[in-house]
Amino acid sequence: MASFKVGNYFAPTPVHIRRLGDSLLAISGMNTIGSAIAYVNAEDPKVKKILLIIAVSMQIIGIIGKFLSNFFKDDEVNQV
Repeated sequence: MASFKVGNYFAPTPVHIRRLGDSLLAISGMNTIGSAIAYVNAEDPKVKKILLIIAVSMQIIGIIGKFLSNFFKDDEVNQV
């Protein structure tokens, strides 16, 4: 089981949590690129504003997801 604490930032991140954070960052990056391409090709100012908001918010979500994944650490299992 993984625990979430601020003090765990420099501890090794569990593999499944690291994969989740990397996936969030990759998906947000692809969505940001797609939104930026659509932004360049859009002509309506309202559509451009929405695409810009989507691009920025997706990038922020990816960065925050990757950053928060560093706070997880595998719990120590005490063996008797």
